[in-house]
Amino acid sequence: MPIRLRLVLLAGIAILAMAIATWLGISRLNETRHNVEREVLHNKWAHDCSSLIHYLQRERGASASFIASSLKDFDTVKKMRSDSSAALEALFNNPLATEHRLARLGMADLRVKLMEVRNDVEHQSTDWRRLRDAYTTPINTLLGAVSYEMLHEVDTFSPKLDMIAELALAREALGLLRATVNSVRTQASRNTSDLIFIAGELTLYRHHIDVVRSHFAESDIHSLRSAIDTPDHAWVMEAINRVLSKYDMVAALPDGEQWWERSTKVIDSLKTLEDQLFDQLARETMEKGRAQKNVMLWVSAGMFAMLLVLVSFVTMTITVMMRDLRELSTALDQIVEKENYAIRLKDRGGRDEWSHAFQHFNRLLEFTDRLIREKETLASMDTLTGVMNRRAFLKYAQREITRANRYGHNLSLIFLDIDHFKRINDTCGHATGDEVLKMFVDTVKTRSRDTDLISRWGGEEFIIMTPDTGIDGAQSFAESVRQCVAAAEFPGIGHVTCSFGVTQWKRGETFEAFCSRADVALYEAKQSGRNRVCVG
Repeated sequence: MPIRLRLVLLAGIAILAMAIATWLGISRLNETRHNVEREVLHNKWAHDCSSLIHYLQRERGASASFIASSLKDFDTVKKMRSDSSAALEALFNNPLATEHRLARLGMADLRVKLMEVRNDVEHQSTDWRRLRDAYTTPINTLLGAVSYEMLHEVDTFSPKLDMIAELALAREALGLLRATVNSVRTQASRNTSDLIFIAGELTLYRHHIDVVRSHFAESDIHSLRSAIDTPDHAWVMEAINRVLSKYDMVAALPDGEQWWERSTKVIDSLKTLEDQLFDQLARETMEKGRAQKNVMLWVSAGMFAMLLVLVSFVTMTITVMMRDLRELSTALDQIVEKENYAIRLKDRGGRDEWSHAFQHFNRLLEFTDRLIREKETLASMDTLTGVMNRRAFLKYAQREITRANRYGHNLSLIFLDIDHFKRINDTCGHATGDEVLKMFVDTVKTRSRDTDLISRWGGEEFIIMTPDTGIDGAQSFAESVRQCVAAAEFPGIGHVTCSFGVTQWKRGETFEAFCSRADVALYEAKQSGRNRVCVG
């Protein structure tokens, strides 16, 4: 695939990725807004459940009084039932009141159960305890629904949710106390099970009130005090304690109407406080929704702006890169087709990578042009032996060092010198010495690999670089060369020997240091008797 097409494809991918990111960001913000709306809806559902609980508590108390014959006027019971029915219809008309949801929360047969208990009350075919249980069961179901909404259905937790749930539980405990005390009033003798029930509900009520008190913020503590630190609350608590007192068994129990009125006031004050918390929660949720909407608008605008900037930047960058790429391609075509190394790319004086590459490309062209002009004077081969001369070896050796340093490969160096070569020249003449050098190199080549770099270093001294070879391999190679040379028959001379200095390159080491260690090893081989391999 052409690079031009790749650049265009890359730019398209970048723009598409930014567009997708913008879409995902907006979708996420929109989802957050929907969550806030969902939270408002669930708070309304919990509030409807709380209201129904309140009216069922009142209906339970009135029905208990009617059963106990302390309330002769059935119209009061009808009024309580009317309020409860209205609250029940409001709950069932809530958008969340689906058949599946009502069944899951155990509220599907709430109407039927309520009709059954009301029928028993009208015909007075039930006693106080069955009546209490009949009303308490749906109330507990509703309390569970409120708690479930607070803990599982609302994504963002607020401390007010805990207080609302605790207030609902406190109201239920106080509602049971209201109805039970009213029933105890009519009893000829106090029933132990009722007294135990009263004690238990009183303990629960105090516990829930203590939890609410500990969770209330300092700024809202006045609202709590106005609900529970009242004469009515104190009177109700005192009346309950008198009922429970074992030392005051014959004391006068509270008047029925007064007990009903004052306990109802306390329960209503708790409901008022609960409604205030629901209102605060609703305002907080709506404020959060407005804030999320503003954030969504600003973020959307910002992301669209970034997308436009990206499109503009990518378009400009691609245009410049295509222009420079076209110029570079044209220059390369002329170099390859016409071997015109005198051509130069236009330096626009920029500081980007393209300008930097153009500058280095021009320097490379200058170097190549100069190298070609000097090729006649810079012969790379040793004319006598046919191996690289020292100048060529230095270039290739540096390349191998760079490669070994980059990829972490092994690299070894061998210095080898023909023993007593000066004696051969002095005794047999230089012509014979030249033949010995040529045959020596041919012998070394028979043991070498194609990748090994062999060079005449000077006179009778040679150097071999073995890429991808460690010290053990280089030593073994040198020993095989030594044995091969020692076994060879040199015309007019007979046998000759040679000495070897072997070393392995160390990462970061310069070529000079590399050669120096090999040279020291060669000197050691010479000093220790020649015709041997020494490692440096």
